[in-house]
Amino acid sequence: MLAELIKLTNRTENAPILVETIKEFILSKGLVDSISFTPAPIDENKVKGFIHWHRYKPPYGEENTLAEIFYAESLNPCWKRFVCAKELIHLLAPNGTHSVNDGEKLKNLLLGITNNFCEKTDIGAFDDVLAEFFALPVLVPLPLLELVKEKYDDKKINEYGIAVLFRIPEKYVPILLTRHYVNLYNIMGGFCDSEDFKVD
Repeated sequence: MLAELIKLTNRTENAPILVETIKEFILSKGLVDSISFTPAPIDENKVKGFIHWHRYKPPYGEENTLAEIFYAESLNPCWKRFVCAKELIHLLAPNGTHSVNDGEKLKNLLLGITNNFCEKTDIGAFDDVLAEFFALPVLVPLPLLELVKEKYDDKKINEYGIAVLFRIPEKYVPILLTRHYVNLYNIMGGFCDSEDFKVD
């Protein structure tokens, strides 16, 4: 389903991709019955956000599944968007790399990209980092990025400008400007097979 979502946002002609678009896609698949976003007084330096699933049954009616996404209330708009999108991705790929059937090369690619972003060896922490990189192809469609990269090469826009355009944290922009992101995007979106590229 993640590839289906990437294909959906791939057809978008304008940035930024709305978090509401991701939410509505997930709801349309019946994965949960409702999704909420709530600012919380948590330390963004320790955890920027998390998702909590639970079932509830109203006095009259059927049991429902609610996904509550909490994000640090101190986050700026770009980080808030990114954290909410990343937590939504957990609904599509709840088991990290285990839910992606694209072979060992994809795993190696992800490990290479995330090497400088994740110092923890805890599998839960690593899966959370992977969710961040699963969110990037959803929030930054390659066709739009290619147009922006032309402006970047001509020095008409800088990395901060790219971050503002796509409404993502600036720390991820250098990744977008590498061939690794093209590989990641094409594989995650199902536009090519993991055998079509080499991991150095």
